[in-house]
Amino acid sequence: MGNTYSRMAHADSPNHIVFGAGIIATNFTPSTGAINEADIIGLTTGGITFNTNPTFEDWAEDADQLPNNMKEFKEKKQEDPTASGTFIEMESGLIKKLMGTGTQTTSTAGTQGVYTVTVSTALASGDSVVIGGTTYTYSSEATTAAAQATAIAAAITADTSSNYSASASEAVVTLSEKSGKYGVGAPVIDMSGLTTGALTAATTTAGKSAVVKIVPNAKLASGDFFDVWIIADTSNHGFLAVHMKNCLNTIGFQPKTTKDGKAQFAFEFHAHYSLSDTETPPYEIYFRDGDAA
Repeated sequence: MGNTYSRMAHADSPNHIVFGAGIIATNFTPSTGAINEADIIGLTTGGITFNTNPTFEDWAEDADQLPNNMKEFKEKKQEDPTASGTFIEMESGLIKKLMGTGTQTTSTAGTQGVYTVTVSTALASGDSVVIGGTTYTYSSEATTAAAQATAIAAAITADTSSNYSASASEAVVTLSEKSGKYGVGAPVIDMSGLTTGALTAATTTAGKSAVVKIVPNAKLASGDFFDVWIIADTSNHGFLAVHMKNCLNTIGFQPKTTKDGKAQFAFEFHAHYSLSDTETPPYEIYFRDGDAA
């Protein structure tokens, strides 16, 4: 009996599976595989579909003496790369992207929230605590509650990703929402890493987020176009990344609400050619075969 072809595969096939929904972002560094969390556009549902959408022309399709689809007469005219899917996450910057063109202004200014965290019982050796995403671990140089409050405030201030700036007086840490982060609310405190230490939180002033207004524009501007990256994992710790250039959402802002469910926002980003290069289709693909685990 011959081979059972339907059960054959390359020996290296397990390393070449592309899996997961991937992410969609505005920037990616394929040489290192690094991505900035802030560049991720938003959560999607149902996966992301990319299509190069090539257009071909057969110069001999009306020739009496030749059949259609002669390879010598085939010509690729252009490509219309698209990425489509559905967002389930929304913020003002993404609304503007989905509108295609618009101007964003502040309708009502936000107000800064101020909160306090008191080290009511000093941390013990080996203790750690997470305050608003910033981790502080016990140090032998700060053994009192007051010294630990000062160290906690310094750690929060040094954390550029934190939503807060901080200062300390005695055993009390005062956290103020940073500009652009007004209304994020009181910092979440994770005390699961404490043994005898204890912290208490209080709200001095509750912050309020700004209200923004996005007005559609009648004409497109160069700043309305942006790059889109679709990055997916491979089974051997590599990636498949599609870089789409000069993108624009061409189906407009389409929120769809559901009873007792999440709203969905369909998108269809089209990449565009530019006068700087009218010959090269506006996309490129990067593939890293993977690294050993």
